Amino acid sequence: MMASIDFSIFSSPTKAYGSVSGEIDVPEPVSEGNEVFILQAGKGDWFSGKLKIVFMNRLQGDSEKTVIGLEDVVAPTSEAARDLIIRLENEVGLFFDKYD
Repeated sequence: MMASIDFSIFSSPTKAYGSVSGEIDVPEPVSEGNEVFILQAGKGDWFSGKLKIVFMNRLQGDSEKTVIGLEDVVAPTSEAARDLIIRLENEVGLFFDKYD
């Protein structure tokens, strides 16, 4: 099932870097607390490639749509956050909005 996702990326535990959004294919059934696969982790990556679902909303209407909020990602450095964002955009097709 295709779902719209959204999560924030931090470049330290206290500094928000930006938000990531887009659509991914998630296996059904899916519910809050489950983990979803976002990106294939490479050997030695600090990011596991999976994120926990913190909220879900199924929108009714002409076409049923599922919106999923995922847990925040805290990168070890701003460079690591930037590198992850590049991979999410290039490999998964997600969109990044940098916080000012």
